[in-house]
Amino acid sequence: KILTSKAFGIPIMLLMLGAIFWITIAGANYPSELLSTFFGFLEEQLRMFMEFINAPIWLTQMLLDGVFRTGAWVVSVMLPPMAIFFPLFTLLEDVGYLPRVAFNMDKFFKKANAHGKQALSMCMGFGCNACGVMGCRIIDSPRERFIAILTNSFVPCNGRLPQPKPHTSSPVFTLYKMSDKRYTEWASHRLTKQRPQAQRKTRILQW
Repeated sequence: KILTSKAFGIPIMLLMLGAIFWITIAGANYPSELLSTFFGFLEEQLRMFMEFINAPIWLTQMLLDGVFRTGAWVVSVMLPPMAIFFPLFTLLEDVGYLPRVAFNMDKFFKKANAHGKQALSMCMGFGCNACGVMGCRIIDSPRERFIAILTNSFVPCNGRLPQPKPHTSSPVFTLYKMSDKRYTEWASHRLTKQRPQAQRKTRILQW
């Protein structure tokens, strides 16, 4: 009765969901930093391997600066929050609190011709929109389910949340600076190795 009461239902729900979001954001910093450090070290080793096999610069840029670095950023930024958010959300489901959330929000969603269960799929959408859309199957009415699927796409998921400007302690900024510095050193080393051969060709042409 307390969780679904008019006086305490909504405040408890906001407090509970706010605590989950805070734990997700605050707790994801440390594993994100570990992942970025690991991928930075792995990128350095791969760059040394590309230099060892004398790979062309365009191939190194495409594989490491393009594919690998982008994948490393995505995993470092998105994986830790999702790994924290969804287990906590599942815990609320196991203890039976999520049906109370749907009951509390049903009155507000009815004003928009939607169902209160859509609140659950929208909460899941903050972690991943794909999971939120798949979670819309809990809504019985096809019309309300279709509305939930369409509107759930507007929820800013973890990958679309606006990121703050990077600072020196940001793991993503650190990964970028480390990789950019390593690439500059690697390119300078390659040019230094190729310079004697280029000078030799120049002398031959002058002769």
